[in-house]
Amino acid sequence: ATQVYVADLGIPGFTQSWSIATELAFYAVLPLIVLALRPARRRDLALPMKILVVLAVVGVIASGVIGGGVIGSEPLYERWLPARLTNFVLGMILAEALARPDDRVSLWISRLGASPGACLGLAASAYLLATTPIAGALTLGGVGGEFDHAVKMVLSCVVALGLMVPLLWSEPNTFRTVLTHPASRWLGKVSYGVFLWHLAVFEGLYAVSGLALFAGGMLPLLAVGVPLSLLLAALSYSLVEEPASRWVARRLRRGREEQESASRSRATAR
Repeated sequence: ATQVYVADLGIPGFTQSWSIATELAFYAVLPLIVLALRPARRRDLALPMKILVVLAVVGVIASGVIGGGVIGSEPLYERWLPARLTNFVLGMILAEALARPDDRVSLWISRLGASPGACLGLAASAYLLATTPIAGALTLGGVGGEFDHAVKMVLSCVVALGLMVPLLWSEPNTFRTVLTHPASRWLGKVSYGVFLWHLAVFEGLYAVSGLALFAGGMLPLLAVGVPLSLLLAALSYSLVEEPASRWVARRLRRGREEQESASRSRATAR
């Protein structure tokens, strides 16, 4: 379910989890990216941001050149890290902008964030464009033209930018208030579970109801599928995600305490 390197090995009901493989690939190379940027920062504090912007552009070009594989018979090349690089680099650019607010790119982003309405309008416009043929065929199959991937990449980054910037750079606003509401925070906690379970839930509902895909019945399916997905997400968060997070936190805290104890012992011995 979570691999994109061999054709047709996805598990039905969890094929959307392909993105986990791409994310793991990014986290595997992230330390190398950081090490590569360190000399650049020592040379010029503004250089890492310039490199990241260039990487983002290279990633867009790569997504267009790489194209996509045929679902079911070829590896899904468009889901490999090189074709998705810009998505991750955009996050690094935002992190760098927060760390260095005086950078030219940071100043441009902060000016954009001063207008939450414009940011959200930009995100909505890009999202609507992504639902039109300008971003490729409107099917679940492979993307049509080779540069449709590049168009999708640009539009997805514009959506992400439009949603994130008002949260990070603007004054308190309605958008931020809505997303910090307890109900929104709870939805954020269980969001990974919703992502993981929703497709299996809806495939099960289609099988039980006898409905064909895209043949109507959306409202009844949503009325049953959304609560079921939320229930499974809440259970997996409470029974798996939260206990696992606490266990990792305890292990890390214990490791730090042991290191501090060892340091104090060495200092006392001297």
